[in-house]
Amino acid sequence: MERISDFLIKGEGVWWSQDDDFVEFFDACGEAEYREEGPTMHHFRSSSLKSEEQYLLECWQECLQRKIIIPTHLIREEDGDGRVNRIYTDYLTVC
Repeated sequence: MERISDFLIKGEGVWWSQDDDFVEFFDACGEAEYREEGPTMHHFRSSSLKSEEQYLLECWQECLQRKIIIPTHLIREEDGDGRVNRIYTDYLTVC
């Protein structure tokens, strides 16, 4: 989820939705490659892997801070000491 945080930050209904017992991501052939809500695509000439990694980390931190509903009920987050913390989301309670 952290790797696609820039898509998740937009919330349900933009790049994913839930239907009964499953989550559907809008990434199949024939789906729109661009949505007005974002995110904007980054061109390889104007960014680097390091800057993209930082961008995604910032998006992920925003998802966590704003408690954005994402399609998972458990997030494992490693702290600076290497300990893994479990963060339970509201995803299963709002379904």
